[in-house]
Formats: sequence, C-alpha cells, structure tokens
Amino acid sequence: MFSSTPVDIEINYNLGPIYYDNSKSSVEISKLYTTHNNGKIPENTVNGLTIQNGYLSATLDIENRTIRQGYKCYYPTKITINAGFTDSTVYISNKLRKGSCRYEQTERHEHTHLALGQAGFMAQIALLQKMLPSIIKKHGPIVSEKGQNMVEKQLFNDYNKDILELHQMITEITAAEQQKLDTTENYMRETALCAN
Repeated sequence: MFSSTPVDIEINYNLGPIYYDNSKSSVEISKLYTTHNNGKIPENTVNGLTIQNGYLSATLDIENRTIRQGYKCYYPTKITINAGFTDSTVYISNKLRKGSCRYEQTERHEHTHLALGQAGFMAQIALLQKMLPSIIKKHGPIVSEKGQNMVEKQLFNDYNKDILELHQMITEITAAEQQKLDTTENYMRETALCAN
C-alpha cells in the first residue's frame, strides 16, 4: 500500500535579495558581529561584515487508511521544504572611502563570505534532494491505533528531526569554511595588498 504510493518531494528555495550598507562605523559593525556570533568579540577591527538571514521549514501531507479494526496506516504523500535567505546584508565601514584599495579589498572579502554562504546553502539543497528518499524509506508508514493528530505529529517530528540534522551538518561545515577567511593571517595578507 505505502510502496505503491510514491511520496512527492518539493523543495522551494530562494537566495533572497542582497543589500549593501555603508552607513555604520567599524565600532557599530563590531557590535553587529558580536550579536550575530553568540557574543563572540572580534579579534580585529571589523571593517566589513556579511549577515545572511536563513530559514528552513518542512511540511508533510499525510494520508491514512484503515487496515483493520481500530488501526490505521499513516504515510506521507508529499514533503515540502521551503528554504533560503530572507535577505543578505553586506556592511562596509563608513570610514572606508569608496573606490579605495581598502574599500575594494573589504568588499571582495565580504563577497567571498556571501559566495561561501550561498554555496553552502546550495550544497544543503543538493544533500536534501539526495537524502529525502532515504529518510522516507527510514521512517516508512506508521501503523497505530492512536489518534490521528498524535500520529501525524510523531511522523512530522521524525522527518523534521532528520531534515534539521542535515541542515545543522551543512551549516557547521559552511561556518568552518567561513572562519578560514577570518583568521589573523588572512587579514594580514589582505591588509598587505593595500600597503602601498
């Protein structure tokens, strides 16, 4: 019964708009950095910052069939995932003059963060597309005599847990890649480009 009813998988994603903000000082950008990094204080002066506000949600369409007195088989017919960025903002300090070497170097650095974030997100979408059939197979249908709302909630929680674990794994990998840009050594290399 379940195997003859394939689950429709729909993944909707959006990279969202990108905004540029040159109105803040380095001190204000440093405060934003601290806020968006769980209270972590930056080791260096922050002339630029990229903030990408992401979202991920999943919904399941679930049907059921009575298989014998008091028992029903519950199974998903469709999984919909909506994911992306509501927006991304690139902050560059107002102390940097547009067109100057430091401004352009900071802008390149932030564009690299933006690209890494988008690449990580697209890897997440590809992984979800690849892994959702396995997640469907893993959880299969649920046969239960419990109430419909309780069983549907359990089925949703099982799927959502696996989807969020995949999301967390890619988010951590992307964050590690982002951190490679923000080392003292890399900042020194980038600063040296504008030494003359």
